[in-house]
Amino acid sequence: MDQRQFKTEGLVLKKRQLLNKDYLITFFTEELGKIVVSAKGVRDIKSRRISSIMTGNLIDILLYIRRDHYYLQGAQVISLFSNIKKHENRQKTLYFSRHINYPGTT
Repeated sequence: MDQRQFKTEGLVLKKRQLLNKDYLITFFTEELGKIVVSAKGVRDIKSRRISSIMTGNLIDILLYIRRDHYYLQGAQVISLFSNIKKHENRQKTLYFSRHINYPGTT
């Protein structure tokens, strides 16, 4: 693997739409802590990564690092945490913790 590439597991905390077909995604990883990653072309209808980057998912991510910025190259779901998403109280806890970390988000 190239030195500019990095593979890790991350929890999707937040995603924000940018212009065109891009997202800015905030992950929490064990190795890097909280990071913000640019995901180019993810909103494209043909993109296979869009389903992986739903808020609350735990995913394997392949990152490309350039000029101290992270770019998403690949993503594969490890866990959807469907048990949390099925129960209203657990889901509220997930979104409450997200709101504490990111005030003003919905």
